[in-house]
Amino acid sequence: MQEVSTTTKSNSSSFPKRQPSSVYYFEDGLRCVEPYYFEFTSYVKGRWVGRTVMDIYTKEFQFYNEQYVKKGIELQRFFLDGKVVTNPNLKLKNLQQISHKVHRHELPVLDCDIEFLRCDDDYVVINKPHSIPIHPCGRYRENTILHILKHEYNLSQLFRFVYSFCELNFVSHFIFCSMLSLGSIDEWSIDNGEK
Repeated sequence: MQEVSTTTKSNSSSFPKRQPSSVYYFEDGLRCVEPYYFEFTSYVKGRWVGRTVMDIYTKEFQFYNEQYVKKGIELQRFFLDGKVVTNPNLKLKNLQQISHKVHRHELPVLDCDIEFLRCDDDYVVINKPHSIPIHPCGRYRENTILHILKHEYNLSQLFRFVYSFCELNFVSHFIFCSMLSLGSIDEWSIDNGEK
């Protein structure tokens, strides 16, 4: 395997350049995201079959209570196979698609450039800034490394397939490496004596 270049993004013309994005605004050294609507979608899992919409949202997703579900149904924010749910006691069937629209308010993260250590057809290696999670989780979606790389560095190919390693929690500062193809995974495994 090739040695990882230690040249930073700012010193190399071959690394992606940060571009302005309408997704973010910046305030007091923080990267912020305007509140937005997002739809969580899932297919009905086997253990959900025969259970009600109310039961699933209040027992499987414990941060929702009955009052929240009733209000969401009233505001037409729950859907089953693309149709608005009007009854919280509607029973779910196998392979139906259930979704829920929410108004998201993401937490801000530090505004900092991402330092690229390597970026080519097979790998993206960065010096991950602390405070920014790698992938969508909890109250973060757009304010994650994957979305920032997509919006500001035009690396949307990371969403086709991302095989990552060296991943820790979001408060950590570390090197993050993402392999962009199955071939690079095989190469990595062979180069490191793995099967």
